[in-house]
Amino acid sequence: MRRLLALSLSLGLLAAAADPTSAHAQTLAQNRRRPPRRRPPRRPPPPPAPPPQAVDDESAIAHAVPLPAPTPAPAPTLSLATPPPTPAPAAPEWRYPGIDVSVGARVFTRSLRWDGDSTQAMRPYDLSAAPALRIGLEVFPGALADSPAARLFGLVLQYERAIALSSTDARGRSYDTSTSSLLAGLKVRAPFSSERHELALLVAYRRQDFTVRGEGDAPVNGAPDLDYGSLQVGLTSRWSLSRRVALTLDASYLVVLGTGQLGELFPHASSFGLDVVAGVAVALAGGVEVRAGADFRSYFHSFNPEVGDRYDLTGATDQQVAGWLAVALRR
Repeated sequence: MRRLLALSLSLGLLAAAADPTSAHAQTLAQNRRRPPRRRPPRRPPPPPAPPPQAVDDESAIAHAVPLPAPTPAPAPTLSLATPPPTPAPAAPEWRYPGIDVSVGARVFTRSLRWDGDSTQAMRPYDLSAAPALRIGLEVFPGALADSPAARLFGLVLQYERAIALSSTDARGRSYDTSTSSLLAGLKVRAPFSSERHELALLVAYRRQDFTVRGEGDAPVNGAPDLDYGSLQVGLTSRWSLSRRVALTLDASYLVVLGTGQLGELFPHASSFGLDVVAGVAVALAGGVEVRAGADFRSYFHSFNPEVGDRYDLTGATDQQVAGWLAVALRR
């Protein structure tokens, strides 16, 4: 039965194809007339770009395309935010002190020589060593002020007096002897920015006396009382080698204003003096220092004798050399 159905279907398809008027036959005819659709040919891929070549010719560089100009930065805008507070400046490592107090001992020698004393009217004097006590004070009231100029001006005071001092002549007779020195004046520091070193101008009045007395406080012939009054002008300096060690050097010129009895014996005399002090200071703690040094002070006299004068001496030299040790508070 299945075979008969398949045979009948095949005969029907053949009959339809043989009939040109049938719809199926027309569709087959149209499909035969249409040409086959062709695909477009594939394009080959583009060749790779050649590698960049280094340009060695300066003319090629000159004709190269210039780089675009940089874009300007935008203008700053005003900010209303509160700026952070400015930190306070750090305290300086070195600062000029406001006070300097020193107490110490001094051992000095003295030599008095007369020039042109043909009659030996005056007695030369030699003192091998004698002790003395010294106290010094320097005050700078503006040292704690904020103004740098106020820290530069100060007052200076110094007093010294010999102790247990006596003189003996060639015959072994002893004489009471006294000597003292007083200095008071003004010191002006140089305005160094770091304040590590100090250089100051000193203008002061110095008075120094030297007297020799016999029994009953009687003056001794040939040993006049010397009472020097001088205007001292000089420079004082302090150079810090480290935070603990410093060197000091002072040099002054003494304009002698009076000489005591020496001026009475030699009315035409002219005098001047020199004073030099050198030392070292070692800081301990809390502003306390130990100081040691040496000083030299000498007075030079020219008598300029004239006809009718009592003495015909031409001059004299009164010289002192000393070593000293002191403890100081410097703040």
